[in-house]
Amino acid sequence: MNSSPLERILAAHEHVTGYRERRTGRGYRITCAVCATASYKGAVTEAENGSVLMHFFCGHSSAEVLDALGLSLADLFPTRDLRTLTPQQRRELRESALLPKWRAALEVLTHEANVLLIVASKMGDGFVLDDNELTRMRIGALKIFDAQQVLAVRHG
Repeated sequence: MNSSPLERILAAHEHVTGYRERRTGRGYRITCAVCATASYKGAVTEAENGSVLMHFFCGHSSAEVLDALGLSLADLFPTRDLRTLTPQQRRELRESALLPKWRAALEVLTHEANVLLIVASKMGDGFVLDDNELTRMRIGALKIFDAQQVLAVRHG
């Protein structure tokens, strides 16, 4: 039987520490397997996509705690058999993988738009751009073209 990442983590936690999780709101509190105390220092919850979010108030990282439980960071995420996904689910999965790139491209566009605004204001006030400023404008244009390529969506 395939268990969810949350179920696997909670089972490993109880097996290794001897302590059961405590339900709190949408998630659980667990002890820290690295600290090896009875204090419930960890918060664990399941995200909408089935992955597990963890935080340990004692300061240990999720990777350290997972290692102490005999697990890895990969265990925080559900495994998917791509062959069983519908075309719509595959498309959504591809698009969700692009979100970090799109966010980064938008940050570049925002920054470069601010640079262009400053330069346009400077030129509007009659200032002549020096070689460094002209070079910076060319670099900005290249960054905008690169961001455009990242944001270009191809449907096929």
